[in-house]
Amino acid sequence: GIAETKRAKVAALVFVGDTVEESPDALAGLAGQLGVLATPVFAFHEGGEPLARRTLEAVAKLSGGAYSPFDANAADALRDLLSAVAAYAAGGRAALADFSKRKGGAVALLASQVK
Repeated sequence: GIAETKRAKVAALVFVGDTVEESPDALAGLAGQLGVLATPVFAFHEGGEPLARRTLEAVAKLSGGAYSPFDANAADALRDLLSAVAAYAAGGRAALADFSKRKGGAVALLASQVK
């Protein structure tokens, strides 16, 4: 993420997963660097593992992105969340806000976190 962002602007980074194996402190440091580079992390977390949740929430916040839990059985919800990131990548916060008004729910919560 960071090396690529330094080469060419990356509009957003997406994480979809259920656990975090890396050091939370190391990830927080990288997330802060992404925040400085204006590359938000959108973290979509399956399941409720508490350490992963806290780590991913911190990564999202430090990078200027957003965190959202999701249920793997709710494919429509994940599709909407990924579509929201695509709207952000294409048109910034204004496009994300417009998309969230139409979709509501988890997308609106996601949009409210983006700085």
